[in-house]
Amino acid sequence: MLVQVEGVTRSASGAALVEVRTSVGTVTVRWCGDLEATPGAHHVEWELDEEFRWGPDCHPVDAGTPRLGQDERGAFFRGRLGLTSSTPAFAHLELADAVVDLGRVDALPDDAAGSWVEVHLEPGKVAAHPYSTERYRPEGGGDGGGSGGGAEEGRSACAPEATDPREPRTRAWTNRVLRPPLEPELSRSARSGIFASHHAARNCRTPVAG
Repeated sequence: MLVQVEGVTRSASGAALVEVRTSVGTVTVRWCGDLEATPGAHHVEWELDEEFRWGPDCHPVDAGTPRLGQDERGAFFRGRLGLTSSTPAFAHLELADAVVDLGRVDALPDDAAGSWVEVHLEPGKVAAHPYSTERYRPEGGGDGGGSGGGAEEGRSACAPEATDPREPRTRAWTNRVLRPPLEPELSRSARSGIFASHHAARNCRTPVAG
């Protein structure tokens, strides 16, 4: 998703926070990218670090419009619910031009797929991982040389210091498999297949350029 990011602030615990403005709302989240080049336009991948349960923090809504923001309960994301065809099924939220991974949703009704839902979680559990479509490539792929595919920039807020000089310091790591966003025109069956593969590899550590 293409977003507009404001300057970095710090939470009481020291986490880097940014205000992210999108076409469907504004939310303050943890920033997992280059701290020195943060303000401005970025493509980001959303990470919602929550174990959702149907009812308390994931529920159907009548409004058929995508939305994200913050209210008295914390951060919220509203979109159309998609499910993989795997067993167990994994959920994702179609939010404007983004697809947001929800993982497994406990007590999910059988007829929930395709419905409009809203998920709620603490703001500190929402992270934005920036990426560049020009620099993204599979691990081991390359443009020759030993640069690792890009000039070194500032340190990523969520990435450890690189120990290999060939690796750019701006790569963000997470326990989820990150990737460029799915194209909006993909069918739901195609999305489900991709997310099934995504979760099969969920324990891998995959780098994404920051």
